[in-house]
Amino acid sequence: LAQAAREGKVTLVVYHRTLSRDWRRLKKILDRHEVCLRLNDLIHCRIALPGFSRETAITPFGALRLPAMVIVRPDGQHVVLELPTSHESVVHFAESALSPDAPRAANPSLPGAPATTP
Repeated sequence: LAQAAREGKVTLVVYHRTLSRDWRRLKKILDRHEVCLRLNDLIHCRIALPGFSRETAITPFGALRLPAMVIVRPDGQHVVLELPTSHESVVHFAESALSPDAPRAANPSLPGAPATTP
């Protein structure tokens, strides 16, 4: 993420559990042409978390339910999609997250995140 921030690039982070059917389902969604068109220009990062249950996991971006997708802008602003279920939901997520006026959250611990004042 630090390198992407330095280069001014947007990153797609995908969290999933190892040994789960969720990744196989999500991979089918991500391989769809409509989805590829919207996500191909992003830097991709896939993070597999141990386990195969549907337990919650807290990611640095606040995602609790896996699989989860996060689009991170170079300034650290990000948008999260938990439990993507269809290519339509991923396309909508990508289009809204990549639009200039999309609401975003900030995580000040991420490289490139804007400084926050108390």
